[in-house]
Amino acid sequence: MPELSLPSVIPVSTGRPGAGWGWRPPTTPQHFAARDVWQHPKPFAEAVRDAYGHLRLDTLGGTYSWTVRPANRAQFERAGLTTLGEYLDRFLANDPRPLPYLAHVSVHRNLARLKRHLVPPPEFGPNWVDHPRLDRFSGPEIYVGRKGCHFAGLHVDHCAVHVGFVQLTGRKRFVAFPPEDARYLYTWRAIHFPWQRRNSAVRLFQPDWQERWPEARKARPVVIDVGPGEGLVLPANWWHVTEVLEDGITWNVRIVNHTNVARFVGEHLLGIPRAPLVAVQRLRDRLAGRRWQ
Repeated sequence: MPELSLPSVIPVSTGRPGAGWGWRPPTTPQHFAARDVWQHPKPFAEAVRDAYGHLRLDTLGGTYSWTVRPANRAQFERAGLTTLGEYLDRFLANDPRPLPYLAHVSVHRNLARLKRHLVPPPEFGPNWVDHPRLDRFSGPEIYVGRKGCHFAGLHVDHCAVHVGFVQLTGRKRFVAFPPEDARYLYTWRAIHFPWQRRNSAVRLFQPDWQERWPEARKARPVVIDVGPGEGLVLPANWWHVTEVLEDGITWNVRIVNHTNVARFVGEHLLGIPRAPLVAVQRLRDRLAGRRWQ
């Protein structure tokens, strides 16, 4: 993977911002200690393997009602992996064989019995949508990856949610852009929440990204390295992409509370009148051979 070089970096305070939320939402990323999140006698990966190792990788559900995408299925097949237990055994053993990035594993849908052992830090709360029936909105998810894995798609999470992350093991780098940088990021719409331009064409992990997307050089990214037992909150509409610096596991959740509920509901309502227009556009694109990502 090419070295990620950024034109400018804004420092981020790594102090603990304090418990709970004020009446105003945070405006910059919050990086803090979060050492007591996993409350179980076994390490996280071992507990998941013992309780859910039988699950097939190609059936793991994500929080947008999808299962593992075809590209990911092909990666698991090439790696000779069928079950979650096989995957975690290879991860824990530092087996040199290939190990694809395991992303978007819904806690509610796949690891429900272990959810009570994941205790959100005060910096995540209150969270009004952290409920199994609201999984599409809150989406507690698990990501497992080796050093060098990265979530390459620069994006912003849907409908003005804040996003919280806890690094259960290992270290991960977050590259984040403030909402006003969207004008430089070559945004586009996707299948999920298609009335929002919440995806970016910019691929920061490509060595020629500054030449291919020159406007992106005007953006002002923030780089935050999150280690084991640390957490991060990205305020609503912050663009982000991640890279695994050390083999590790991340837990993340989307947050809605008094600081963003009006925007959250408002942006969902915007999708109602636009739904027929989106359906027509999808049909036109399909007939023209254009594919929605």
